[in-house]
Amino acid sequence: MRGTRGYLAPEWIMSSAISDKADVYSYGLVLLEIVRGRKNSSIQTWSHSTKTSSSEGNAPSSSPSVLEHRLIYFPLFALEMHQQRRYLELADPRLEGRVTSEEVEKLVRIALCCVHEDPALRPSMAHVVGMLEGGLSLGEPRSESLNFLRFYAQRFIEESRMEGSTELKDLGLYPDINATSNSDAGVSYNPMSSQQLSGPR
Repeated sequence: MRGTRGYLAPEWIMSSAISDKADVYSYGLVLLEIVRGRKNSSIQTWSHSTKTSSSEGNAPSSSPSVLEHRLIYFPLFALEMHQQRRYLELADPRLEGRVTSEEVEKLVRIALCCVHEDPALRPSMAHVVGMLEGGLSLGEPRSESLNFLRFYAQRFIEESRMEGSTELKDLGLYPDINATSNSDAGVSYNPMSSQQLSGPR
C-alpha cells in the first residue's frame, strides 16, 4: 500500500473485510482535494506578532514576529464547514467568483458521504455518479460516522512531529480537535481567512 497514506479506508487499518466501498472512500478524499485544489493534509506556516503593554504607560509595542505551524487536515475542516453551511470557504481560492455555494455544497456532501467510517453508509460508485450528474438526490453526511476524522487528524500531526524538524515540535492542528465545539461532531472552528487556509501555492 505504499504511497497511499491518507487515502486508505478505516477497514484497512482495522483489518476488516475489504469491499468496493474502500474505493468509494478513497474517491471521496480525492473529491475533497479537487474542491480545495491541493492535498488534504499539509503544514502551513505564518507569522504573527503579539502586542505588549509598557509598565510606564506608553502605547503598546509589538514583539518580534512568532512563527506558527499548523497542520491543515481538510476533511475535518470540510466537515466543520458543512455543519455551518459555509461552503464557499472550502473552494479553491483560484475559483473565487466562478463557483456558487450550491455547487461546492454538492461536491462536499457527496465527498463526506463517501468517507463515512461505516462502509455500509457509503454510497455505491453508481450512486455517486448519479448524484454528480443530478439524477439522484444528494445524500446527507452523518456526523456520527465522521467523528473518526479527528483521530486521523491526530495521527497525521503525531507523525508529522516525528518526521519533521525541530521547529515542528510545537505543531498545532487546524481545526483544533481538543477545543469545545458547538457542532455535533465536536470539532472546533478557529477564525482564519481563506488565504491563510490555502497558504502559498
